[in-house]
Amino acid sequence: MTRRIQMTRKPGGWRADHPEAVIVARPTRWGNLYRVVQVNQGLWMVVDGSGEDCSMHQSKSFAAAAAVDEFYDSVMVRGIPVTVDEIRAELSGRDLACWCPRGQACHADVLIELANEPEPELIEVVCDYCKSVSEDTLDALQAWGWRCGEDSEDTCCPDCMDMVRAECVCGVTETGPGVDLVQAGWSPEGCDVCPGCRACTRHSWQLTGDPDVLACVDCPQIRRYRPIGVAS
Repeated sequence: MTRRIQMTRKPGGWRADHPEAVIVARPTRWGNLYRVVQVNQGLWMVVDGSGEDCSMHQSKSFAAAAAVDEFYDSVMVRGIPVTVDEIRAELSGRDLACWCPRGQACHADVLIELANEPEPELIEVVCDYCKSVSEDTLDALQAWGWRCGEDSEDTCCPDCMDMVRAECVCGVTETGPGVDLVQAGWSPEGCDVCPGCRACTRHSWQLTGDPDVLACVDCPQIRRYRPIGVAS
């Protein structure tokens, strides 16, 4: 199991006990660009590689933790000073050495975690509507707009996210963009009714409180707009 080693300047040093450890302190390429600087008694500041002030803290431990957070964000968002791929390729399985004392937040802990975390599981998804295919992690797919997972009845790509399934009480089902279904004759009411039922002669229609809407006597949940020529 990989671990963080604290470097010291004591005679005999730490290297003899950890000959294979990789030094990740500044000024190596793995070093944290964010440093903790004491401003005065009881006040510490986190500064970036150019010396710009990032944040102020009332304890050194809080400032150290903030510097580690800045390092993590820089790696994950900008790939600076190194990328996650570089970390995994070169530091996986290695002990890492830094000057930070044990018990204090250290960017080496971030490097160890990123270097040794398991590769994210890739999944292949197929859109149930347009049949487009994509492969990535579930989190990435959902971030890109895919609807998939245990909570979804259908797998749907970003281009088809406006797809809906309409189900008529007569058993007819149709899937498509909601606007297209309404234009095709499906009822826009909460209870979907297919175009066939809306024009079906086996239904006995009666007036409703809406002068433009008829209701089926036998199936009151079915509504249709009263066509031109039907007497009031």
